[in-house]
Amino acid sequence: SQRLESLCTSFVLLGLAGYFTARRRQIAEGAGVLPAAAWLIAATAVGTAVKESAAVLPLYAFVADAAITRCAGRDGRTSRPLLALYGLVLGLPLLVGLAWLASWVSGAGTYSMSVATGPRLLTEARVMIDYLQWTLLPRLDQLALLHDDYLPSRGLLAPASTLACLLALAALLGLAWFLRRRAPLASVGIGWFFAAHLLTGTVIPLDLVFEHRNYFAAIGVLLAIAALADLLPRKARVRTLAVAIACALVANAAQVTARRAWDWGNPWRYAQTEAAHRPASSNAPYRLAV
Repeated sequence: SQRLESLCTSFVLLGLAGYFTARRRQIAEGAGVLPAAAWLIAATAVGTAVKESAAVLPLYAFVADAAITRCAGRDGRTSRPLLALYGLVLGLPLLVGLAWLASWVSGAGTYSMSVATGPRLLTEARVMIDYLQWTLLPRLDQLALLHDDYLPSRGLLAPASTLACLLALAALLGLAWFLRRRAPLASVGIGWFFAAHLLTGTVIPLDLVFEHRNYFAAIGVLLAIAALADLLPRKARVRTLAVAIACALVANAAQVTARRAWDWGNPWRYAQTEAAHRPASSNAPYRLAV
C-alpha cells in the first residue's frame, strides 16, 4: 500500500505540474482549456489505475485554482470553460460517487467494520489532529503499521478530545478562508490536507487510521507552514528563531526515521517494537507470537 501510495502521488504531482503550466499559458496567452483538461484527466486516470487516492487530483487542482487564480481567465473574470471542466471532472464524479455510496455504505452490504458511520466521523476528527502531529512532531512510540487499537469516539465528549479536535479542524478551515487573499498558498496547503483525507477519512468504512494516507496531505501541511512563515516579521531575531525551530523539527523527523528504519530492517526487531508500541493491538502481539 505504501509503494502504491507513493507511485500514485507521483502521478498526482505530475498532473498538477502539467495542469498549472497549461493554466498559466491560458491566462497569459488566452489559450483554450483543453491542454489543462488533458493533463488533469490523463494524470487522474493513470494515477487511479495505480491507487484510488489519485481520484482526488481534480479536487486538489480546484482548491489551488480557487485560492490562487480564483478560476479566472486572461481577462480576470471567472472562466466559464474552466468551470465546465470542473463540473465534468469533479462535480459529476462526486454526484455519481455519493449515489453509489448511498446505495450500500450503511446497509447490509457494507464492509464488516465495527464502527458505524456517525462514530467513525467523530473518530476521524481525532485521527486528523493525530496526523498533523505525526507529520510535524512524530514520536516513535506513536507510529505503527497498523493502528487497530485506536479507540473510536462514542460522542462529542467521549472522549472529551473529540469536541476539541472538531473545533480545531473548524478553526483550520476558518484560517484557510481568512488567509485566501493575504497568503493563498497557506489556504491551498490547508485545503490539500483536508482534500487528501476525503476518501479515507469520511464515510467509506475503511480502517480508521493508516499513516500512508498522509503522503500528499503532508505536502499540504508543509506548504501551509512555509506560506505562513513568509508572513513573519522581517526582524533578524524572528527569522533566526523560525529557522531554529524548522531545523529542530527536521532533526527530530530524521532521528525518528532512522530509528524506525533500523527497527523495520529486521523482522524480529520489527515484531518486538510493534508489540511494545501497541500493547492493546490485536495484530502486533500476534505477529510477535508468530
